[in-house]
Amino acid sequence: MTIERRSPLPVGRYWVDIIDRRGEVLEFDGWVKRGVTAGKLAIINREQKGTTLWSLDNSGVRYTFYLFDVLEPVEWPKNKGWGFPSVARSKAHPTAPEVTTADDTGVRPTVPGPFETLTEMLGDAKTLALVALGIYLYTQLGNKRN
Repeated sequence: MTIERRSPLPVGRYWVDIIDRRGEVLEFDGWVKRGVTAGKLAIINREQKGTTLWSLDNSGVRYTFYLFDVLEPVEWPKNKGWGFPSVARSKAHPTAPEVTTADDTGVRPTVPGPFETLTEMLGDAKTLALVALGIYLYTQLGNKRN
């Protein structure tokens, strides 16, 4: 993925993940709204990801994925802590990766849900139980031979 570090952002399609630590998503939404109102931006996709009150995700990180078109060059606020946007395929960037959703932007580790966590714990308990049984049988059978 190519990161666009220039400001103003040139015409093209971009994506960015805004991590919400101290209201960054609200700030970014405001920047986007001003850009859309001015006719400089168009939002293609917006997805909230990570920990929310209603999710079972326990990663502790909440972020919002944005896929947007820059229709006219627009200033990118470098001092907001948003990082830099990544380039997505468009007429302006025909060789960039095709991005339509957050899942297209890279490989993220899957956060195990409650079922997977329980299965993993039981799997470890089974292994421990088998080892303990083996040790018990070895000690009991070994004592009977003497």
